[in-house]
Amino acid sequence: MKFVYCLLVSLLISTAALAKEELPELKVHKQSDVAYISGGADPLERKAMHRLSGRYWMQFSISAGEDAVNVTGVKVTLRDIRGVALMETTSEGPLFFMTPPQGGRYTVEFVHDGETISHTMDLVGRRYIQMEIRFKQAGAQ
Repeated sequence: MKFVYCLLVSLLISTAALAKEELPELKVHKQSDVAYISGGADPLERKAMHRLSGRYWMQFSISAGEDAVNVTGVKVTLRDIRGVALMETTSEGPLFFMTPPQGGRYTVEFVHDGETISHTMDLVGRRYIQMEIRFKQAGAQ
């Protein structure tokens, strides 16, 4: 009976701990009026990013290889319609969310392990763009 009671108490404590999981605080970066966050390497950080996702108009999930291995250290560049770089940074995880200063046409370039993926897209109103960026080879991370 004492064993069952101890087991029940430990189960309740662990359940309470899971219910009160503390999500990490994410650092919001800003370059040329482009706000962005990057991360998601661990499950709690990924959950924290998804909670903030509604604030960011452009949301990218970055992976590589056939098994869709999550990658970090990807160079990300955002250019305006004239080709001027508004933001250049390196991703801190497989998720990268950003909001340009206004609607318009933008080109986003991702570079990883010698491979470049580029997309040009139009932001109109409060439209959200969600896109998977998948490199061919997982390479060195």
